[in-house]
Amino acid sequence: MTSESLPGLFPVGDSPVERTVAVALPVPLDECFHYGVPSDLGGAPAVGQVVSAPFGRRTLAGVVVEIDPPCRPDLALKPLRGVLSEGPVLEPAELSFLRWVARYYRHPLGQVIASALPPALRGQREAADGRPAGWRAPSVEVASLTVGLTEAMAAFSRPGPVRDRLLTYLDRFGRVPVPDLVEQFSGARRVLQQLVERELVRLERTERPPRLEHDGSADGGDLPDDPPELTDPQRAAVDRLRAGVEAREFSSWLLHGVTGSGKTEVYLRVAQTVLDGGGGVLVLVPEIALTPQLVSRFAARLQRPMAVLHSGLTPAQRMECWRALRSGEVTAAIGARSAVFAPVKDLRLVVVDEEHDGSYKQDDGLRYHGRDVAVARAARVGAVCVVGSATPSLESLHNADLGKYGVLSLPERVAERPMPEVTVVDLREEKGGETEDERFLTAPLMEAIGETVDRGEQAILLLNRRGLSTLVVCSSCGAESRCSSCDTSMTYHGRRHLLRCHYCGRSWPLPERCPACNADALELLGEGTERVEEALARRMPDLRVDRMDRDTTAGRGGHQKILDRFRSGEIQVLVGTQMVAKGHDFPRVTLVGVLHADASLRLPDFRSGERTFSLLTQVAGRAGRGELPGRVIVQTFVPDHDAIRFALEHDFDGYSRKLLRAREALRYPPFARLAMVRLSHPHEGEVRRAANKLGGALREAMRARAGSTRSIRLLGPAPSPIQRIAGRQRWQMLLLTPDPRTLAALLDDAHPALMAVSKTSRLRVSVDVDPQSML
Repeated sequence: MTSESLPGLFPVGDSPVERTVAVALPVPLDECFHYGVPSDLGGAPAVGQVVSAPFGRRTLAGVVVEIDPPCRPDLALKPLRGVLSEGPVLEPAELSFLRWVARYYRHPLGQVIASALPPALRGQREAADGRPAGWRAPSVEVASLTVGLTEAMAAFSRPGPVRDRLLTYLDRFGRVPVPDLVEQFSGARRVLQQLVERELVRLERTERPPRLEHDGSADGGDLPDDPPELTDPQRAAVDRLRAGVEAREFSSWLLHGVTGSGKTEVYLRVAQTVLDGGGGVLVLVPEIALTPQLVSRFAARLQRPMAVLHSGLTPAQRMECWRALRSGEVTAAIGARSAVFAPVKDLRLVVVDEEHDGSYKQDDGLRYHGRDVAVARAARVGAVCVVGSATPSLESLHNADLGKYGVLSLPERVAERPMPEVTVVDLREEKGGETEDERFLTAPLMEAIGETVDRGEQAILLLNRRGLSTLVVCSSCGAESRCSSCDTSMTYHGRRHLLRCHYCGRSWPLPERCPACNADALELLGEGTERVEEALARRMPDLRVDRMDRDTTAGRGGHQKILDRFRSGEIQVLVGTQMVAKGHDFPRVTLVGVLHADASLRLPDFRSGERTFSLLTQVAGRAGRGELPGRVIVQTFVPDHDAIRFALEHDFDGYSRKLLRAREALRYPPFARLAMVRLSHPHEGEVRRAANKLGGALREAMRARAGSTRSIRLLGPAPSPIQRIAGRQRWQMLLLTPDPRTLAALLDDAHPALMAVSKTSRLRVSVDVDPQSML
C-alpha cells in the first residue's frame, strides 16, 4: 500500500515530519501504518516498543516495526499519542519470526503480533504514567509463616486437617499468594484469619509472582525424584539430542515411541541438560487437559519453576508469566498451542509432545499449526526441536523420509511391559440384550468391567460423542430435531434438559411434543458420553463412575479435579471423549473399552482414517502402563477397516506406509501443499456467485503462472461438507501443488481478487494454509 492510501496520513501543507515510525496495529488489514513522532516523546521509540496510535475514531495499541520508513515528504502524519512500554516487548529476531508467521499463514502482521503478546500489552487504555493497564506486575496478598512448622503445630490442642495441611504447605514453599491457597484448600481464608490472629502467619501485599509450578503435587506427582534407569533406545535418543543441544545448531527430530515407551523421560533428561547449562526450554502439549500431568512431571524432576501457559489463564496470569520469561527469571515454559510464542530466553530445546494431535491447529483467526511454527522457531534460533508421538502424523513421517527430521525410535514399552491384549466385539454379530443400553454396553464389555473393578483395578471407556442422545426423532412423522442455524442435528443433554448444537452453540429445552405434528412420539436415539455414564450407573449401581468431556470440564480446574479423583481411586470407571485418550498415565488402568471405534470414519475428510487409527492407538495405550497387564475391548461395525485392523494389531508402520502410498497416488498431503479458501454469507446465492467469481480468478492466476493447470490443482468451488453453520452458507475451494513456493506465489497473485471479493457486503473470506479439517 502506498503512503497516499494509508489511513494514518493526511496532508497539512508545508510542514514535513522529521521522524516517522511504521506501526503494526491489531486490525484485519495487511499493511502497517505510518505515524509522526511528536517532539515531546524525546525521540522515536525503538523497534518492538508498544505505542498508542490514533486509528480513525479509535486509539489503538500497536508495535513499532520500523523507524523512518519511506514516506512522501509532502504528507504530514498523525502523531503518536504516546509510548506505552518502557522498552521493546519484541526483540528483532522475534519480530522477524512473527513476520514469517504472518506471510506464511496469510494473516495481518498486527494481529499476529497481538496473538504473541499477553492481553495487557494489547490494551487500548493508558494509565496515568502513559503505560497500559497491566504493564506493571499486579500486586497480590501473600502469606508466610512467622514461626517454625513445629511451633505452629504445637499452638493447637487438636488436629485440624485443612489447617495442618496449609501450614505444611507454607513451610515448604515460603511466601505463597493467598489466591493460590484459596484455590488449593477449602476454607483457606477462614483458617488464614485464625492463624494471623495467633501471629503464626503474616499477610503482606507484594508484586504477584508468576504462575509457576514448583513440585509434582498434581497429576503425575508420584514420579520418583531419582530418574529411572533408561532403556537402550531411550539412552540412544537422549545422547543424540544432547549432542544436538551442545552443538548449538538447529536440528529437528521425530521421536517415535509406542505408548508407554518412555518418551517423557527422554524429554526430561534433555531438558535437564539444557537448563543446567543455562539455556531455555519450551514444551508444547496439545490440550489443557494434558498440561497438569506433564507440568507436574517436569517440575518434580527438574526442581525449578516453570511458566505454565494455556487458554485457561486470566490476563493477569498471562502477564505474570510473560514478565518472568522476558526477564530471564524463569527459563522454562510449558503449555498448549499458543505457548509457541512464549519469550523464552536463550531457547535451546523445543519439545512438541503428541505432535500428531489436531489441537495444535488453530481453526479461526490466525490459522497456524503449533507444531510447524515450533519447528520454524527452533530453526531461527538454532535450537533442537523434537516432535514426539506414538502415532506420528503423515507430514512428520514424510519429513523424516526426506531427511528433514532425524528419527529416534522407542519400539518397546519400558520395563519390558507387554502391549495390551486386544479383543474385538463385532456389533453386526453381537445380539445384545433386551434393553437399549445393552446395544452399546455389550455383554463382553460389561463382564470385563465387572472383573476389572472386582480386582481393584480401573477402566477407561471412550466414546467420542458427548451428550445423552445424538438424535431426537419423532416416530410418528419422522421429523428430526435439527439446528435452525446449521445443517446439523441437535444433541440432547439430559442433565440440563436441553437440545444443543455443537457447532453454533444454540440450545433450547427439549419439547414435550413433536413441533412438526404435535404427536407425543419423540424418541432419543444414538448415545453420547452422558448416556453411557447413566447406563453404567443403572446396570452397576455400586460402580463409582465419572465422565470427562467438554460438558464436565468447562469450569476452572475441571480437568484436574476429575483426573485427581481418578488417580486417587475414588473413580473406578472413567467415561469420556478423546480427552481420556491422550497422554495420561494411570498405573491401575488395566481395561480400555472403545464403544464405537468406527464413528469418525464416516466423516467426509481424507484424514478421517488417520485420525481414527491415532485415537484407537492412543486410548489403547492407556491400558497396562503399570505392573499389571492391560486389555482393550473394541466395539465396531467394521472390524476389517484398515484403520481399525492395523490399530488392533499395533501395526503403525504397516498402516502409515499404506496411507502414504495412497496419498502419493492422489497427490494429497503430505505430497502436496494445501490451502483452503472458504467463503460464507447469510444468503446461498451471494456466496455461490462470489465463490465462482473467485474460482475463475484463481484459475486465471494458475494459467498465468504455470502455463497450465497440471502442476496446480483447484478443487471447487463447491459447498462445504457442512454447508450452513450459525446461519451462514459456506462454500470452499482447495488449492494443491507440490511446491510450497508455488502455492505462496499463487496466493500472492490472487490477493487482489480475494480483496475485491471480500468487499461484498456481509461476505467473509478466509485463507487456511495447511488446513487440518475439510468440514
